[in-house]
Amino acid sequence: MIRAIVGANWGDEGKGKVTDMFAAKSDIVIRFQGGANAGHTIINEHGRFAFHLMPSGVCYDHTTCIIGNGVALDINKFITELEDVKAAGLNPHLLVSERCQLENICTLKNLVLEHVYHKPLLNVDDLFATCMEYRDKIAPYVCDTHAYLQKAVQEGKNILLEGQLGTLKDPDFGIYPMVTSSSTLAGYGAVGAGLPPHK
Repeated sequence: MIRAIVGANWGDEGKGKVTDMFAAKSDIVIRFQGGANAGHTIINEHGRFAFHLMPSGVCYDHTTCIIGNGVALDINKFITELEDVKAAGLNPHLLVSERCQLENICTLKNLVLEHVYHKPLLNVDDLFATCMEYRDKIAPYVCDTHAYLQKAVQEGKNILLEGQLGTLKDPDFGIYPMVTSSSTLAGYGAVGAGLPPHK
């Protein structure tokens, strides 16, 4: 069974509590969109967590947590958050899509920096060098999450899609221009997680 939790308005509706409740009963939890700019607050026996990139299921030993291809992944913040989770005594089973956004996003950001803000451009080579510093830390988690999820669907696993922001922040169907950078709907994961909508 595949479930999706997405806010009904702009986010900040208390999705974290609901997501955590369903994550406890899920085999897989997928963050399929958004980035490190917002997240979910979870309070449980392990402590208080403000998850910005981590899927809410990291608190459960039986849950595989996936950061999908639709997530704008800030590797530095990912590593910091992972270290905080491990410091609390948790050892999450994490997978990061090999298709998470990097160089393409830099190109888009540079267009905005140049033509809207008239600021210095980001250098792809410098960003790449920074990413290489984190390569060894993130390497154990990177895989083809699409193939992993197709197998999970065939096996009838309980899958939870965790949306970051609400429907009204969707760039196509939200209240433009007060929208976000990644689709909050996207077939509830068809784009951000790679799951077919009919499932």
